[in-house]
Amino acid sequence: MAVGTLDRFTKPADLYHRYRPGYPAELVPWIAATTGVARGARIIDVGCGTGIASRLLAGAGYRVVGLDGNLAMLRHAVAGGGTFVRGDASHLPFAGASAPLVVAAQAFHWFPPEPTLAEIDRVLAPGGWGCAFWNLRRDGGPFGDAYEALLRRTAREYAKMGELGADDRMRQSLARRRYQEASFVRVDRLDWATVHGRAHSASYVARGVDDEAAFDAALREIFDAHQRDGRVDAPLRCTVFAWPRA
Repeated sequence: MAVGTLDRFTKPADLYHRYRPGYPAELVPWIAATTGVARGARIIDVGCGTGIASRLLAGAGYRVVGLDGNLAMLRHAVAGGGTFVRGDASHLPFAGASAPLVVAAQAFHWFPPEPTLAEIDRVLAPGGWGCAFWNLRRDGGPFGDAYEALLRRTAREYAKMGELGADDRMRQSLARRRYQEASFVRVDRLDWATVHGRAHSASYVARGVDDEAAFDAALREIFDAHQRDGRVDAPLRCTVFAWPRA
């Protein structure tokens, strides 16, 4: 992560581990088909956080090494099993040409793009691929629209956070490269505990809401207004970019 962002997820690390969503079932098959990287290959997961994507890829048969700079997040990753190291995206602690695939899940928007892309190129083996993907709220429906308005009203950092506009910035970063892009949509049905946990797992809530009690009261009001059988619909769109080594 860029300097100044390493500690953003220290406070919400536990909630991030418990409540952040996984990824659509179509994602890993798309990555495999697009990159040609077969099961059993060594993959580096940069900005792995609590290991959500690392575990997904390991479950699909890849040998995954996760890397993150935040110790609170890494503790959760390590506790779930697997291989994880501490490090920075723009100074990867791996040998050159040592992996056929380097991924960044829910993380690339935190990195300085040019140094990170250069480091990924260095680490990739000839014929290797880089890949970045993330979940974003899109076309949120009545609940999602009301939640978006709450964030813009109460979370002072939300509008300027790196996650917003991540798709367009990734296209700009890859403009001089060949790349492929896809997106997959899923709809989660969330109970109140998950709505609350996901909200507070976001750094712009953990660090940017001055009156948490008022925020929680407003969030509960929105949930109650839109829930059916104790749950609300939460659509997510996962965007994935893949590019060959330069």
